[in-house]
Amino acid sequence: MNYLVQVGLLDEINIFRSSGGRRFPRDCQVVCRTDRGLEVGKVITSTDSVVDGSSNVILRRMTKDDRLIVERLNRFKERAFAACERLLADYNLPAILVDTEHLFDGNSVYFYFLGDIPEDIEGLTERLADVYDAKVRFRQFADKLANGCGPGCGTVDSKCGDEHGCKSCAIVGSCRKSSAK
Repeated sequence: MNYLVQVGLLDEINIFRSSGGRRFPRDCQVVCRTDRGLEVGKVITSTDSVVDGSSNVILRRMTKDDRLIVERLNRFKERAFAACERLLADYNLPAILVDTEHLFDGNSVYFYFLGDIPEDIEGLTERLADVYDAKVRFRQFADKLANGCGPGCGTVDSKCGDEHGCKSCAIVGSCRKSSAK
């Protein structure tokens, strides 16, 4: 099954294939893998269109735990926005920061600027992202969120769980269990 899914701060609509052939209703919130990483999206509609070579995949429906993660990431997003604004003021750079976007996997923070961006901004945002990432420390969490504890995570066959999901990575277990059947 293929779907049109709206993702990202700019609400881009792209074609995604369903992992494991699962079906998703219109307006369903989903966790997707894109070229940028793991992102939250909203299903617009199913489609017969196919894009060859696309890495866009719907992994699962959003869970209660996923929603808690999004809430936490939104708090960090606000902190990143405020920190970037302070750095812009400290370095007296004329750029106008419009928004920040923190991807669901915790690996990437995107800073969006209005108009032309001075060359000095690129180095500044790289430093800010490094500091922000080190402060938040999402790397290990992101790996487990994306991959679980190994092949078949959350299935009885994987020896990491039972019919209720994975015991060692509960956030991922419930989604891996359903996709690995």
